[in-house]
Amino acid sequence: MNSPAKKSAPNAADPSATRADGTASNPVVEFDASVPLVHASVNSMVGALLDPAGKEGATRLLLRLQRRTAGGRNADQADDWIDRMGGHLGADVSRSIVSFHGSTIARSTRSFLEFFEDTLLRPGLAEDEFTRLRDETKADLVERLDDDRALARSFWNRKLFAGHPYARPPGGTLASLDRINVADLRALYDKLFVRQNLRFA
Repeated sequence: MNSPAKKSAPNAADPSATRADGTASNPVVEFDASVPLVHASVNSMVGALLDPAGKEGATRLLLRLQRRTAGGRNADQADDWIDRMGGHLGADVSRSIVSFHGSTIARSTRSFLEFFEDTLLRPGLAEDEFTRLRDETKADLVERLDDDRALARSFWNRKLFAGHPYARPPGGTLASLDRINVADLRALYDKLFVRQNLRFA
């Protein structure tokens, strides 16, 4: 017997399409009844190239802080909320696109989407959580000094894209992270998460 196949919803739209008024396209939806999981993603069609000059790493900090302070929670509360749903929610940042993506067991769909909505629309962006996150990010950069592959990739990008915005590291540097404050992230949030930039799946 053949297993149920994935199928797109009849009204699913091309993710690259936009309406005549320039707003984002309809969500892309797929169903697979054989898997009791729900996956969701939101993409903003702009990325780390929006980092202010000298403040590389701001976009990555913003998305991570949104996840940690969803709905005014702190990091521990946010993690506990997700764990109790049997789900996960992460963020990816590249130079030209950013995204939140995650999944949960089907019976937790409503709670998961409420948390997802809090992450996207109601992040607390608290100062104390920002300070902890920035310190953790700087520690990660120091640890990467022992990663030959990461160092080679960083060197290659700087040489290949010298003089071009793509030479700027999306993860930032120790110096650039020290220049970033919460006000920078709030200003960046207003540019990244606007209707015309968003794609849902």
